[in-house]
Amino acid sequence: MFRRIVLCLSTVALAVTAGVMAPAIGVAVPNAAQPLIVGGRPASEPYPSFAKLNVPEGFVCGGVVIAPLWVATAKHCLEPFGPVTFVRIGGTTLAEGERIDVVQRIGAPGDSDLGLLKLAKPTSATPTRITRAPLAPGLPVRIIGHGQTCPEPECGGASRTLNELDTKLHPPRDCYGIAANEICVGDAAGVGNPGKGACYGDSGGPAFTKVNGTWELAGTTSRSGGGAVCTWYPSIYNSVPAHRSFIEQHTTPLP
Repeated sequence: MFRRIVLCLSTVALAVTAGVMAPAIGVAVPNAAQPLIVGGRPASEPYPSFAKLNVPEGFVCGGVVIAPLWVATAKHCLEPFGPVTFVRIGGTTLAEGERIDVVQRIGAPGDSDLGLLKLAKPTSATPTRITRAPLAPGLPVRIIGHGQTCPEPECGGASRTLNELDTKLHPPRDCYGIAANEICVGDAAGVGNPGKGACYGDSGGPAFTKVNGTWELAGTTSRSGGGAVCTWYPSIYNSVPAHRSFIEQHTTPLP
């Protein structure tokens, strides 16, 4: 069990009122889209491989297509209130995208927070390549997601529109409790700096790095790097390249 501050919308239980599933924090969608991912901006491009994970009650996490039948995400996103039942792939709003049912959910062994979803049929989206670039501190990355846009717990719901943030990798020492197969991503708050990064609802979503003009997958969001306020510290992401052997046990060999 993860005793960590994960950035999934499952951090607050769903409530049932008058027989209708009331929206939980993060599942609730604001009437008007908020503009930021916490310091970011609305998506500047479509990100056709981005996946929105759903339980029957609504959106819970992000993910990214890595093979026609497979989505990479966070392990804690696989069954947040119950099993993830379908994904929407592509589009820049929660309601858009190719809907495909999920037929299998696989978590990486041990304390690793990487998860895989097998789809009922191949997606039409082009998979994102798992990068082979060195994931060294200072590497520029772009993170995307539908998470809340304010940093405090329960301060807002999921953003209707997809948001993005250009940031970088930090040395592991900047993220509390990080493991060898994880990376430290984002800009921590400090004097005169409110901080920028992933927040609740961004779990499972990708950190991309650009290689020869093409986005490649570096990580998937796991949790806060220390503290309940999202931007106190950079966020911890699963290093997807570090999990390549686990992934290829279930998918066909990847490029």
